[in-house]
Amino acid sequence: MLFMSQAAPAITRPPAEVVRHTPVSQAPNGICYAVAGEVSVREADLQRMVAAVPDAAAAALDRKAYYFVPLTVNQGDDTVIADRYDVSLSDNAVCHRNLELGDSQCVFISTRLMDDKFSVAFEFYINVGHAVVDRAGVARCLGSAQAGDHPGSGCGEVQERISHRQLRRRDFDLSAVVVY
Repeated sequence: MLFMSQAAPAITRPPAEVVRHTPVSQAPNGICYAVAGEVSVREADLQRMVAAVPDAAAAALDRKAYYFVPLTVNQGDDTVIADRYDVSLSDNAVCHRNLELGDSQCVFISTRLMDDKFSVAFEFYINVGHAVVDRAGVARCLGSAQAGDHPGSGCGEVQERISHRQLRRRDFDLSAVVVY
């Protein structure tokens, strides 16, 4: 993670060019990902982050690749990828952009817009979660205002069990807790 001098403006490229010139890795769970440019998170941390996705969730991500890049920038109707952080581009930068390239979807995640490991992981896992939901769907009761709207679906029973668990947690005797 070496950062160059900021004297010259960042170089921007179309996403298709970044895809063509960036080698893609595949995690043990099958997720494809790549690192391009001066990113803010160490590559070993990105590898662990991608590998942490359970195999069952990763199976929903075929034909999809995640590109960890410094900045994904909107320029009118176009998207470009900056090779490093540039304050002049940051106003038009976005956390991520999903683009269809050929028969695959590429997700470009800006790592320098969110300058810490947690924020980058959060953005990545939100994108993974969206892909899983798109593939698997959502139970009808989760989309309704009240779980009881769907009798016999099991959703009301799940809500009831959760409520009982939360109640039991509140009933714990905390008198034995010692605060240092």
